[in-house]
Amino acid sequence: MAVQGGWSDKMRIYEMKLKLPSSARDWRYNLEEDVRHSWKRFLKAFKEKYCKAKTSDSERYYSMTQKKTEAPLEFFYRLNRVADKAGINFRKSSKERERHFKVFMKKLLDSSLRSTLQGQRLHSPEDLEFVLKQYEEMHQDDDYETPPPRRESRPDYMSAGKFRPKRPAKTNVAQSKVESSSEDEKQVHFQETVKRSQIKKWRQGRWRADETVG
Repeated sequence: MAVQGGWSDKMRIYEMKLKLPSSARDWRYNLEEDVRHSWKRFLKAFKEKYCKAKTSDSERYYSMTQKKTEAPLEFFYRLNRVADKAGINFRKSSKERERHFKVFMKKLLDSSLRSTLQGQRLHSPEDLEFVLKQYEEMHQDDDYETPPPRRESRPDYMSAGKFRPKRPAKTNVAQSKVESSSEDEKQVHFQETVKRSQIKKWRQGRWRADETVG
């Protein structure tokens, strides 16, 4: 049925209904009658239901978080990729780069790494990438689980209750202190490594500048 060379509302609704999947047809059946039989109202309801706008790259960038199973360097690469899609020019603009680095640091799960990065002068994505690689090298051994202790067979006099081992409370306390000290030393070593690398880069840049002047 044509109306002035076009389709009537009834025909449009009928043709669209034939192309809808069963779930959409069930949804349409539950609409009010005046909405079902009005092309404009039906089209508006259909768009609101099935044509919701996707999350923009910018919204995705600011809502991203580091996954628990994701290394800081992996998260940095993923955030960079979304930043490029969102049009954040952190590679050439110093202001955009500084803001991008702050967004990355704010989302880090490791507070000690965040504190270390906030105290560094990072002039390029490569600088931050270098620091994160140093961090991974310092913590790569942490990924290995400590094997459970071997259970040795007890002598007969121990199983009979004639021997009582001393309480290991002091040993546990000492062990926790050693582990804590080891973590502190590892963090200090990591910070010193980063600082030495930055001093080396500064000296190389100054030497090249003097050579150019000379």
